[in-house]
Amino acid sequence: MAKKLIPTFILVILISLSFTVKANAFTDVNKSDWFYDDIMKLEEKGIINGFLDHSFKPRSKVTYEQFIKMVIVTLKIKVEKNNNYWSLPYIEKAKQLKFINFPIKNYKTPITRGDMSLILSNILEHIKEKVTIEYNNLYDLPGYTNEKYIQSILKLYNAGIITGFPDNTFRCDDFMTRAHACAVLNRLATPNNRQKPVISSYNHVSACPFYIKDNKNYYEIVNNFEVNLNYDISKIIEMLAGEDGYLVIEYKKLPSFNMILIKYFQNKNFSNNDMYSMFTLYLYDGETNYPEVELGYNSMFAELQLKSLIKQYYSNTLGTSHIDTFYEYKLRGLLCLIFGEKKGKDLGNYIINNYLKDSSDDVELREKDGIKTIFFTTGKGTIGNYTFSKLE
Repeated sequence: MAKKLIPTFILVILISLSFTVKANAFTDVNKSDWFYDDIMKLEEKGIINGFLDHSFKPRSKVTYEQFIKMVIVTLKIKVEKNNNYWSLPYIEKAKQLKFINFPIKNYKTPITRGDMSLILSNILEHIKEKVTIEYNNLYDLPGYTNEKYIQSILKLYNAGIITGFPDNTFRCDDFMTRAHACAVLNRLATPNNRQKPVISSYNHVSACPFYIKDNKNYYEIVNNFEVNLNYDISKIIEMLAGEDGYLVIEYKKLPSFNMILIKYFQNKNFSNNDMYSMFTLYLYDGETNYPEVELGYNSMFAELQLKSLIKQYYSNTLGTSHIDTFYEYKLRGLLCLIFGEKKGKDLGNYIINNYLKDSSDDVELREKDGIKTIFFTTGKGTIGNYTFSKLE
């Protein structure tokens, strides 16, 4: 009797030990980490493995070829062996199935979150999973994110495969980490693990609440407005307007130049006083005849006034240095639509990093990419003024 019990007892111990080792397979992955379950589930399925030092390196970047192999293995798609290079059969299979239908210069470089969204969106098409786009709570999509990615990102977001970062951004240009790759692939393969959004409707943009002053001259001025910038007023209105904000747009025809003012308010109740605009953009299509010619004011084509991007501005908490992420990305999106994606993001970073400075008398100059930017502060309630002139 005793002889029969001892082997069983030893077997139970061995099973317990095996689970303990499995649960702590990686020295740098803890049960308290948000990605713990995702990594462990993929490791159990043999989709991923760690390094020789028993680490997983969850925050390290994933290359295109690594991610593509992970995708193919996750979907249990068979590939033919290729002795020339380990990733070739996976890349060829991904192209054959049209998971990859966009150019990739170097498969050995880190994959961006944007390109990840294109690949996974194509996979949803391949497996014929229908996704209805109803929700969007990602602040950095409209205007700021390249349009070629937006529908794919929204498809994954509404499917519950991606959730974005805690500040409600997606960060399309960031590189994928090993932890994030495990999270999206685990949700792709296991629908029960998906986190579907339950937030405000994406369709609110169609309401477009905004007010146009001087509507009579709308088409005349817009059609003749020339500042050598490639932007679309209607796209600006669509991006800024919605349940989350209110626009007042003024079109002024002046003797020597035309001017468009776009004022963004937190809501309609504050729009009766310009002092409460979150930011105001002035666009000029001719010489302004300002006296400070040496600083470039005479040739400036745009001016941006920032007043109240700080969270809870209307609750008398101007002392805080916290910037509300939602309004920050409204501003960033606006700059991308006006100056183009590359310059817009660069200027957005510069402004967000500088406009909280207390420099009422100082003037800061910045010259880059053919644009002269002048930063200064004027008047009570105005945090920062930025004027933009073209370099000679």
